[in-house]
Amino acid sequence: MTGESYKLKGEIAAALLAAAIVVFPVPAPAALPVLDFQKIITGLPRPPMYPVRMVQGPDNAIYISGNDWVYETDAYSGLLIKLDSAGNLLWYKNVPPFGGFDWVNGLAVDASGGAYVPVTDLENNRVFIVKYDADGNMIKSVAMPNAGAEYAPVAGGVAFDQSRGKLYASQGYWDPVASQWMARVEAYNGDLKLQAAKVAELGNYGDYNVNVSLDTNAAVYFGGVYGDGTGGRLYKAIKYTPGLTDEVWSVNAPLGAYDGRFFFPMSLAAPNGGLAFWSISQSGSALRRVSVDGVFAPAVDIVGGDYDTLALDAQGGAYVQSWAPDYSLTGLVKISAAGEYAWGSSMLMEQPDNYLLQAMIGEGDKIYTFGEFSTETEYGLYLARYTQGGGRDTIAPAAVANLAVNDVSAGSITLSWTAPGDDGTAGTAATYDLRYATSGAIVSDADFGAATQAQGEPGPQTAGSAETFTLTGLAPGTSYFFSLKIADEAGNISGISNCVSTETCVEVTGVPDWKQFNDNTSENTWWDDIYDHTSNKISKSGCALTAVSEVITKRGFNKNPGELNTLLNTTSGGFTGGFVDFEVVGRLSNLEYIVTVDSSLDKLSAQLKNGNPAVLKLWSLNKRKNGTRPDHFVVAVGKCGDTIYINDPGHSSIYTGKPTLSQYFNKLPSGLRNIIEIRYYKSGAE
Repeated sequence: MTGESYKLKGEIAAALLAAAIVVFPVPAPAALPVLDFQKIITGLPRPPMYPVRMVQGPDNAIYISGNDWVYETDAYSGLLIKLDSAGNLLWYKNVPPFGGFDWVNGLAVDASGGAYVPVTDLENNRVFIVKYDADGNMIKSVAMPNAGAEYAPVAGGVAFDQSRGKLYASQGYWDPVASQWMARVEAYNGDLKLQAAKVAELGNYGDYNVNVSLDTNAAVYFGGVYGDGTGGRLYKAIKYTPGLTDEVWSVNAPLGAYDGRFFFPMSLAAPNGGLAFWSISQSGSALRRVSVDGVFAPAVDIVGGDYDTLALDAQGGAYVQSWAPDYSLTGLVKISAAGEYAWGSSMLMEQPDNYLLQAMIGEGDKIYTFGEFSTETEYGLYLARYTQGGGRDTIAPAAVANLAVNDVSAGSITLSWTAPGDDGTAGTAATYDLRYATSGAIVSDADFGAATQAQGEPGPQTAGSAETFTLTGLAPGTSYFFSLKIADEAGNISGISNCVSTETCVEVTGVPDWKQFNDNTSENTWWDDIYDHTSNKISKSGCALTAVSEVITKRGFNKNPGELNTLLNTTSGGFTGGFVDFEVVGRLSNLEYIVTVDSSLDKLSAQLKNGNPAVLKLWSLNKRKNGTRPDHFVVAVGKCGDTIYINDPGHSSIYTGKPTLSQYFNKLPSGLRNIIEIRYYKSGAE
């Protein structure tokens, strides 16, 4: 909206005020709400000129439907916007055109975040309901009844019953047989299959702003305007049971002094039952309620009332748009369920340079406003949130206490936790701040500030929801430490979560997986060779020989077990007491031999990270006369968290899937499940 448009709106409001019959209810002043935040919305291809409805979704995202003038086609087009609870744009969709001139007049959101938009094709006299999924993909559209010029249908509002999975829609149309305007309220399932319908007479007034809305018990309320045939107009309210099974009551009441030029009505059900009408005309602006039992209350005159905005809270408080006394600012007036100005003679003013377009009462009675801001150099849209009760939101989200590692790979780690709330453990927070470090645990604010923030964290879900996030692009074989903080829209930040750590996986590739026994491969020609000039064969005594041959072959000294056996048999000291001399193997391969006992496995991790396998000395599974002996050797070829992957020269049938050290240990007595030695080789450059 341009500066000239602001001026025009102000002039209209002044004219309405001059003609209004001012009736001030007895005030019961409460402190004005306090601004939590205002977010300038970026990323929209063009701002909507006429937003008509705001709805908060199940994940606390904000959905806004409306209409936009498309200059390229010289016509209006429907639109749908989704913001996160902090006002960041998630997506923006233009409703696909059904004709040359389309108009959106409502919005409903289901439990999965699916959005339903009613659209009138004014050019072809048709009405539709369009369904989108939570990601903004159009799922389907259905045509409502009464199409054609003789009916001139106009889509009204929509509402969704989360508990029953029903969508309710309304339309106004001309009935050529009855020769009067009619309203139709329809019930659909989530797939937009029509299930029930009710028809109401509107007389000789074709009100395009018929609406359907629900209370928390899923009672269905219709609101519109009835023409009595003599030039008078009346509020028309109907209440139905859930599913449109029965009509509970239908009542009318005259507009009276508020009937005039530029008449514009709105209606909305109160969550605790009953219906509220907000009407504007040159004769004045008024809020009028219908009780849950169908009784009209006296009209409450609103000074400086403006079009477009009507919202109700859980206690029945109504919020309507109004102008400041000098028409320089727009804002909200709150009328309590008892018909009193809840904030006395004050109103909730929007920020300077803002023009209020829509408002909504969200979770925790937070007030959300959406509108335009305009300065001499800037123009755009904003989302603001206010806390009621006279105080700014000072309650921080609860700290996460169950951050955990779910999965690990060579380059990624998946974490999980339970979503906290916006206020402690209630509601939905705004953002996650996940930090990681490789130098040590993150347990203080200083640690957290020095750690690296992850990119692409998910938006928080409702408190108690299961959250997961996978951090990618990590270095293999590296220890990572993680902690998490959470912020709400008001900037309150939680404490630090518990710190978790793990090591990314590392796998040494190119290591041959040779067996000392006959594994029926064409390559294995050594299993039957005599081992070290003894009567034994490699198949019986060659696990160390086979293991070390795998390691040195990976290091570039290519000798299979048979070739290494021959070489050691012809080398002084190659075998000592029937055992392979690892140090002699090192000299033959120009590598330095290292043997260590490292219960922390840091040295093993370092070798694997550098692409080098290592030989592990273990207790043997083969019992001898003098008991189990420490003379079995395997090759460590990878590590993922606490899991060590191995090549086992002497066994294959004991493993399921990829052989791991834990599977080998499970075959040993509990007191022998340890690595006796780690043996590896390194070059002079390492």
